[in-house]
Parts: sequence; structure tokens; C-alpha cells
Amino acid sequence: MTRAGPLARRAYVVVAGGAALGYGLGIGPVLDTVFFVVLGVATSAALVIGPAVNDAPRRPWYLIALATALFAFGAGIRPLVGGAAGWPVALPDLFVLPGYAVLLAGLALLLHRRDGVRDVHATTDMLIVLIGTASVAITVLGIPASEVPGRPLWLAVASVVYPVLDVLLLCVLVQMWFTSTRFSWSLASMSAAIIATLVGDLGYAWLARHGVLQAPHVVDAAFAVSFLLVGATSLHPSMRELSVGQRRSVQGWTPLRMIAVALALSAPVGLLLLSRPTPTVLRAGLAVAAVAGTGLLMLRATTAVRELGRGQRAIHHEATHDTLTGLPNRVFLDAWLDRHLARGRELRLLFLDLDGFKLVNDSFGHATGDELLGAVADRLRAVTPKGAVLARLGGDEFVVAFVENGLNAQWVSADLLGALSEPFRLREVEVVVSGSIGIAVSGRTGEATCSSQDLVREADTAMYRAKAGGRGGTATFDDSMRASVRERLELEQALRQALPLGQLDVHFQPVVDLRSDLVVSHEALLRWQHPTRGSVPPDAFIALAEETGLIVEIGDWVLDRALEVLAARRADGARTLTVAVNVAGRQLVDPFMAERVSGALRRHGLPASALKLEITESAMLQDDATVTRTLATLYAAGITLSMDDFGTGFSSLSYLRRLPVAEVKIDRSFVAGMVDSPADEEIIRAATAMAHALRLTVVAEGVETIAQRDLLDRLGVDQGQGWLYGRPVEFTAMAYADVGRLTAPSRSSITASGRDAGTGDS
Repeated sequence: MTRAGPLARRAYVVVAGGAALGYGLGIGPVLDTVFFVVLGVATSAALVIGPAVNDAPRRPWYLIALATALFAFGAGIRPLVGGAAGWPVALPDLFVLPGYAVLLAGLALLLHRRDGVRDVHATTDMLIVLIGTASVAITVLGIPASEVPGRPLWLAVASVVYPVLDVLLLCVLVQMWFTSTRFSWSLASMSAAIIATLVGDLGYAWLARHGVLQAPHVVDAAFAVSFLLVGATSLHPSMRELSVGQRRSVQGWTPLRMIAVALALSAPVGLLLLSRPTPTVLRAGLAVAAVAGTGLLMLRATTAVRELGRGQRAIHHEATHDTLTGLPNRVFLDAWLDRHLARGRELRLLFLDLDGFKLVNDSFGHATGDELLGAVADRLRAVTPKGAVLARLGGDEFVVAFVENGLNAQWVSADLLGALSEPFRLREVEVVVSGSIGIAVSGRTGEATCSSQDLVREADTAMYRAKAGGRGGTATFDDSMRASVRERLELEQALRQALPLGQLDVHFQPVVDLRSDLVVSHEALLRWQHPTRGSVPPDAFIALAEETGLIVEIGDWVLDRALEVLAARRADGARTLTVAVNVAGRQLVDPFMAERVSGALRRHGLPASALKLEITESAMLQDDATVTRTLATLYAAGITLSMDDFGTGFSSLSYLRRLPVAEVKIDRSFVAGMVDSPADEEIIRAATAMAHALRLTVVAEGVETIAQRDLLDRLGVDQGQGWLYGRPVEFTAMAYADVGRLTAPSRSSITASGRDAGTGDS
């Protein structure tokens, strides 16, 4: 079919072009008829072949092909009957008039396939053009031609019918342009073909108005040009676009379109005012046309404005509602709260956060998580009191807000939590989740709530207090929590200044091989020494840094500092020493993280094997394409990836097989109790066996006593880290053996008092 297209186009140019040229020479009536019929047959054949080679809908083009054949035969025999008298003179019209009907049907079918006839705005504009052009055609051409003295009845009727058909053809052309979203060669050539047909008909109509029955040869030449163009259109590949849906929601008036509509609308009025005295019936018809055109214009404007309003409402709804659940979002909630707070109304706000939702997301994927959120929204909607607002703020956070009108916030909270008590039966799994609710009240005595942000923040704070008390709890914000909020804000502000003011530092804690007691690595640990707060514990600010996004900048600084120290120690002789740096989940979603890590290694002249990145299970298991790509890039570069806090999250063999990790670090909580707890010992034994089966290194955190060290050694754990081997120290306090490795405490020098030092970092 690919080769058939160019071949058909070349054949058409030869045959149709030659016939058109022969017809243009005007050799004689007989040859003119032959040339015209050959041209018509070639065009009809092209209209049949074109849709096949261009893989387009065929029925519209087959109808146009039939119309072309009728036109060719009717126009072709016109020279032969030109001198005849009586009914033979009407013989060409017996073929041409049905040809118009078939042509209009074919073009209408093309418009139907491209949604042109269902485009209300384009159709309304086209009807306005139809009324205007029909008024002009009938008044200026049709009626004068039918009133020529001595004209036969059939010819008088045809004189009116032809202009009407031409008007319909013109309106189809207008509709094609009104429903087109872009220009194409086939649209231009089809338009030119229709215009050529209209030019030929206009010539006949003008001559008929002046009593000339036989048109000159040059008038029919316009139809020959039309045949050539429509055949070329069907063979061009872009002809497929003429039957492709191109409907637009609301169409504006372009300058050309506005001119066409304005002229068509003013035509009936202009004819009434400027034409010679006309029959009453015609004047009444023009008046009706003017009124109809004006009515259509008003309909067009009204419809466009209505759809514009509907579109604006849809945009507003989309901006103020959550797409997943259909609930109002934060924008809607803030506006609702601020409106009622401005009126001095006392509000209750319940902030609900799902317990265990992240586990569902990480275990079954985001599609299941989204399905669960939709089901949760449905249940909460069913128990939300009348007049209250139920909104989703994002993630698994929902808010119910209402004006104080006798409703008890505790009762509403109980209803919301009760709605979550039954299992959720999703498409692929059944899950159970609970919720924690924080309650905030506006207009309390003491310090007043002044904005929606304050109210939401207070409820959020109370929700975290509820979570701290266990799953499914409720807490109400009070003044003691206000102090916590103020403390958190002050801590956040201080943390933002900590790095530029030089308050942050990196300490290093050794990681020791349990077989040889030799240091094989160091973990870089962040420390914050505030001028007035003193030493701020990592637990107090690391989570805050992640939440605020500061962890990205701070994490880059820690990495650079750790590599700087490692490069210095390797230069001093510790050539095999490596350093481990913790990476937060917020850093992994940064698409440029892998590039920054590689750049830091190059900057300090270190190989990728010198760096180990410790990542928590939850961060590694994020179902995010950027995280997956970043982990794969880091692993491919030769950087060791270590799964930190192994055993506290969603540890399983399937995850370890899938993730590009080379090491797992058993959480300190298991190490702390394993000497006295057989269960913890068995967990470590199983985790070690599982990791070794996958050829992964096992590191135990929180090793503080010789008994723990010896038991870990017997269980097959490879490396240990903890206060038994040393606390985290500054760069200047690190000690080295002659071979360039940190000196680990010997078994004989370690005393059982190691635990007495405390339980800080690993």
C-alpha cells in the first residue's frame, strides 16, 4: 500500500492532467465531452483508490466519487445538447442536480466523522452564514434568473435550486474551516475544489439571469479544475485529517470568522434597505432571515458564555477539590475557615491521620494506597455531620471542620474512628487501618486563634500527641502544646542558621570486624552545638531537617566533610579505610543526588568503593521512579549501599533480592536485648542467615558489652559498631595504628563496664 500511493498519484497526474489540458484546448464538442468524461472517470477512480492507500474512512469518499461521475457525465454532454430544443436541453441537469445531493451527503459524512456536525458553536456560525448567503443568492441570482421571460418551468425552478445548492456547498466549506484546528494541504485543496465548483455555478447563474442558456467553454473549465483538485486531495496522505475528530470545547471568533459572520448577518438587512422594490413575500422572507440570524447570534453568544462559565466552575472545582477522593482540599478549607473566623464564629477542627497507611503503600503499591484513600473518604463522608466540611489535605491526612452548634468534637471523633474500625476490602487485598485525631478549637480563652493556618497547625500538633499515645487515639490542643509548637518553630529557625553559622560538625564512630577486631570503616554522624542550647541531640533535629527539606543541603555538607576527612586519613596511610554516610529519603527523591555524590568523590580524589551510603528501609522502599533510578545509579557507580535499621520496618527476603544493597545493619534494639532475650537472638540469627544467603555483609549496631560482641560473633555477624569500640569523636581525636587503621580495643582490654557509659549513638 505504501508504494501504491505514489504510483497512483503519478498515474492520476498523467491521465487527469492530460484530459484537463485537452478539454482546455476546446477542440470541439465531441472531443470536449470525451476529455471531460475521462477526467471525471479518472477523478472518480482517484476518490476510490485514495482512501484505500491512505487508510482513511471510505464511505464519504465513495459518495464524492459518485457525485463526480454524475457531474462529469452531465457537464460532459452539455456541449452535445447545447443547440437542441425542448427537453434534451434539461438532460445534463438530470445528472448534475442529483450529483449535488450526493456530494453534499459525502461532505456531510466527512464532517460527521470529524465531529463537525456536533460542534454547536461552529454549526451556529455556519447557520448564520447560511442565512446570509442564501438571502443574497436567492435575491440576487435565483429569483431574477427564474423571472426571465419565456423561460421553461423546469429551467426557472433550476435557476432557484442551483443557488440554494451552492449556498449549502459553501456552508459545508465554512463548517470544514470552522471545525479545523490546524491547516493542512488536503483542507486547502478540498476548499479550492469547492470554490472552483462555486465559481462555475456562479458563472452559469449570472448568465442565466441575463437569459443566456448556453455558457461559454471557459465556464465549464472551472469544473475541470475542481475535478483535478478533489482527485489530488483524495490521493494526498493528509486527506486522513479531513475525517479526524477536531472538536474544540469553546471556539472563539477569529478576525476572519468574525468578518464572515458579520457580513452574513448584515446581508438580509442590507438587501431590505438597498435592493429595488421586491415582492412582499421576498421582503418578509428577508426580514425573517434577519431575525433568525440575530437569534442565532444571540444563541451562539449565550452558549459560549454558558460553556465558559461551566469551564470556569470546573477549573475552580479542580483547584479547590482533591482529584483522588473528590473531597475539598486545603485551598477550599482555608477559605472556609477564614470566612467563618472573620465572622467571629467558634469552630471545631478535627485533624485525622491514618495509622499504618505507609505500610500499605510500601507493601502493596501506590495503586492500592490510592484505592484505600478513596474508600476511607467514602466512610468518613458517610459519618461527617451535616453542615461540616470534610477535606483531604494530602497524603493520608483528613480534616473535619464545623461551626460550634451543639456538636461535641469528641463524639464526632468517635464516629470518624468508628468508621475506620471495619477492614477495607479492596480489589486485591483486605487491609485494616486506624486513625489518630487531633482537635483544635477557635476562640479559646487566652491567646486567640487568628487564622486558618493557626487552627490547622494546632490540630496537627494535637494529632501527633494522639499518635504518641498509641494507634486510634484522640487529643485536644491545649496551652502546653502551644509551648511545644513555639519550641519547634524556634528550633526550626535555629536549625536554618546552624550550617551558615558553623554550628554543625561531623563526628566519626568506628565499625569493627568481629573476627579480627580491626577497624574497617567509620560512620559519619552529624552533631549540632548551639551557643545557648548546648549540644542538641540528633533525635531532636534530624526529623525536623527532613520535614523542612533542610536535610538536602545539610546532607550534602556532611558528605563533603566526611569525604574530606577520609581523603586526609587515606593520605596518612589508611588506604583501605572507608566512610559511611547516612542518606535521608528526602535526598533520594532529588534527581541530581547521584551526580552530586559522584562530584564529591571526584573533588576529593576518592574512588567510589571508599564510600558507603546508609539508607533506611522505608527510604529504600519508596515506590518512586526517581528513588529507584538514583539507587541503581549509585550502585552501578560502585558505591556500597547499606540498609540501615534492618528489622524495624518491612524486612523480607523479596525486598533484599530486589534492592541493590551490599550490607544490612541490624538495629540496636535487637542487639540490646539479645543476651537476655532468646527471641531477639533468634531474630538476629535468622536475619544474618538470610543476608548471608544473599551474600550481604551483616553489621550489628549498638554493641556495648563483650558479651554482646561474643554472641554476635557466634551468630555469624560480620561487623560491629557501638560504644564498646568507641564513641563518635571529632576528626582530631581519631587514633591510628601503624598500619593506618584505627586501633580497636582488644578483647583483653575491654571490660564489662562498657554498658555503663550510656546508650547514645551506636
